[in-house]
Amino acid sequence: MAGYYHRGQGFWCGGYTLEVLVEGFNAKLWVVKFEYVAFVMGPIGWLLLGLQMRGKSLYVGRKWVALLFVIPCLTLLQVFTAEHHRFFWLQKNLWNSMVFTFSRVPTA
Repeated sequence: MAGYYHRGQGFWCGGYTLEVLVEGFNAKLWVVKFEYVAFVMGPIGWLLLGLQMRGKSLYVGRKWVALLFVIPCLTLLQVFTAEHHRFFWLQKNLWNSMVFTFSRVPTA
């Protein structure tokens, strides 16, 4: 069960690396959307890792783990349809730093 946490962290690290390396605003925004997979997997991973470390992971079946993913899946659905309802990002622009160009997407 700790694999959920590790997968989420790996997704975040890989996504952030791609965000820095990829060129173009639309490509960066696409990568940021996929980074949200890591953002929603993180808390679930922490919970399952904590339960496993305490020896309580036997009480959590597949049905309960699937139920934990309902709200994160709804969050991802909102992120990937953000252009239609503008719930996550009111405006999108690039912020230029000294060396790198980072995408800066303010939240609502």
